[in-house]
Order: sequence, then structure tokens, then C-alpha cells
Amino acid sequence: MGHGNVRNLPRLCYAGPNVKRIHRRFRAVPGHNRLDDGSCEGGFRRHFREGRVGRCRLPLRTIRRFDVSADNRTSDVLHGSDDLQGTYCYCHLLIACAPPAGACRRPANCRYVQSEIPVLMPPPSVMSTLDWGIQPVLGDQRILRAGKWLPVRSLCWMVVMIFAIALAFGPAMEAISHSLPKQPVYQFLAKASGALIVLSTYWVLVRLGERRVPSELALTSAPLGILTGLAIGLIMFAVGMAIMIASGLYDITFHGPASAWRGAGLAIESGVLEEVIVRGVVLRLVWRAFGPAAAFIVSCLLFGLGHIANPGATLFTTACVAIEAGIMLGSFYSLTGRLWVSIGVHAGWNFTQGYLFGATVSGSDFGPSIATSTARSAIPSWLTGGKFGPEASVPAFAVCTIVGAAVLWAASRKGRFSQTARTT
Repeated sequence: MGHGNVRNLPRLCYAGPNVKRIHRRFRAVPGHNRLDDGSCEGGFRRHFREGRVGRCRLPLRTIRRFDVSADNRTSDVLHGSDDLQGTYCYCHLLIACAPPAGACRRPANCRYVQSEIPVLMPPPSVMSTLDWGIQPVLGDQRILRAGKWLPVRSLCWMVVMIFAIALAFGPAMEAISHSLPKQPVYQFLAKASGALIVLSTYWVLVRLGERRVPSELALTSAPLGILTGLAIGLIMFAVGMAIMIASGLYDITFHGPASAWRGAGLAIESGVLEEVIVRGVVLRLVWRAFGPAAAFIVSCLLFGLGHIANPGATLFTTACVAIEAGIMLGSFYSLTGRLWVSIGVHAGWNFTQGYLFGATVSGSDFGPSIATSTARSAIPSWLTGGKFGPEASVPAFAVCTIVGAAVLWAASRKGRFSQTARTT
């Protein structure tokens, strides 16, 4: 690590009471890339495991080199390269630690470098939040490697993935559904199993065809992402429905408690299946081939057309679904780099619409509900969604479009749409 890297340190993206600054004299060792066994590297790893460096959950693979200081006060400098970008802080990071005394030999021909080293020690909750949002990983290995015919290869791979997921999901779901009793709780388990099949199939395809572990399905970010998405979906639909009820577009009747198994199962199934295919496959691979603008256009069109055969669908309802939901759900993937928030928003919206408010969901009945929401017949269908459901109404369109635009703006501010985004 050159002297300039020690002096000119980029600012950390996280600042708070757990960020400390220290002043020490460090020796820069030109050309010194690694140390012998049991030296500073071993000392740092021991300190890391024992938590003496603070709660810096940094992957050890980011270690690039150790620079050694002397003066009977040995210290290591770990340089976290831009492998950390999109994982924790989106910036370079230096961490200083003190290994056991005498662990490092004094190097020869070194000169002192005075530097101010920021030490990042956020608590686990902060680190999980930072880990929750990353640059979308598009993939650049095997089928998606750079070079000739990349757009063609990306599109062909997209078609293969869609058919493979559909073939894995359809027969398996039919077999599971027929093998289990018809009680709602067992059918919920069948639909949850189908969602796991979709996620597993996607994981295997990406692992084999793109030679990477799909970070968009990172399990560590799943709880926060899903819960956040469910809350956002619930709030968004509740706001849109409140506007329509207050405006006299809908009548609502409450029935009291009802079984939620059917509605929850359908919400999970639609949320996982549609988000994996439309956002995980179509949006990501068209983005890899042609860039984010084309990716959003194609994924929104396909998402809208996927609902055109539903009961009560019209060209207007198709356009509403394509624009409001396509942009909004795609923007959450772009901002977080994960599919979990999009899945949560999709499932939360459908469950709130079908079970909590008892409205039609894309022309389908979600089963028992605690209330029934009915559009007034004298109101034009473009204001209420008609038989298709409230998601094709003007108020829902406005709410989803505003949220989608805000999330797109946030993603743009974070540089998510740069073509230099992570592809590995």
C-alpha cells in the first residue's frame, strides 16, 4: 500500500459515536505484501476472532496487505479495498489494530508516515443495515461474461431461466397440492413449498450458469428486507384504499376474524414467483445486456402483459399494473440489490388487498377476509379498478407511482444505475 493511500483516505459513509479516530505513526513497507506465519496477519486474525478490534464484521478475503510499524509498539493496517463497495460502506476502509507485542519483526529500509486512521466499529444492527443495500449484481461470468454476443447470450439465458423455473414450479406444485389434505393450512404449506422451489431453482441456475452465489437472495438480508417490504406494501395499499373510501369510491363492510391461510399462501406464491421471474431474471439480465433504462421498460411491459388475461383485465388495467407496480417493484430491487424487499412489498400489498380489505386482487378472489370492499357501480372503473381490483384505480396508481419515483431517485443518488456497478 503506497503512502498516498494512507494519507488520502476516503471518508467513511457511516459516522456516529462508534467511529473513532486515532493518530499514530505507521511505517509503509514498499513491496511488502505478506508476512510469515504467526506474524502480524496471525495476530490480526486472532484479534478479529476475539472481538478485540471492535465489531467490524469485515470479510477476511478483503485483506490486501499488512504494513508494519516498529518502535516497540507494533500495529497492523488492514486495507479493505473496493471489494467492500456495495457490501457495507460503499467506500474504501482502513482499520488499525494492535497484535500481541513482539509479533512483528522490525522491517528494514522503512520510513514513517503520519496519518489519521478512522476505525469503524458499528454495532451488528448497523452492519446488517449496511449489508441490506448493495449495488445490483448483474453477473459477468460464464454465460454473462463480457465479449461478443453478450446481449444475445443474456436474452437466451433469460428465456432458459424462465422456462426452467416454470418447469420446476408447475409440476412440483401440482404434486404437492394433490398430496396434501385440502384444509387451508396444508394448502398454505403447499404454496410456501412452491415458493421455496422457485427460490432454490433460481439459486441453482445462477450458481451453475453464472458461477456466483446470488447475492440478491442473501439470507442475512432476508428478515429485514421481507419485513420492511411487508410493512411498505401494507401501508401503501391502506393509504390508497383510505383515499378511495373517503372519496366515496368504495364501500367497506367488516366481518370480523377470518382464516388467513389461503390469502397468505396466495400472497407468498405470487410475491416470490413473480418477483424472481420479473425482477430477478428479466430486469437483471436485460440490464446486463442493454442497461437499466431498457431493463425497466422490458420488465414493466412483461409484468403488465402477464396480467392481461386475468378476469376483468383491460388495456387500462394492464397499463396501470405495468407502470405503477413494474416501476415501483423494480425500483426496490435497484435500490437494495436484493429481491427481498420487492417480494415483501408484493406479498404485503396482495395480502392487505385480499384479506384485510376483502377486495379483488388482479381479478382473483383471495378467499376469506375480515372485511369486504366493493366499488360503487355508478363510479367509472378507471377510478375504482372495476372487476380487476383497486390496484388498477387512479388513487392506487398515484400512490405506487409516487413511491416508485422516490425510490428510483434514491437509487439514482446512490449510483445504482451506473454501468460500472458491481457485476461479480
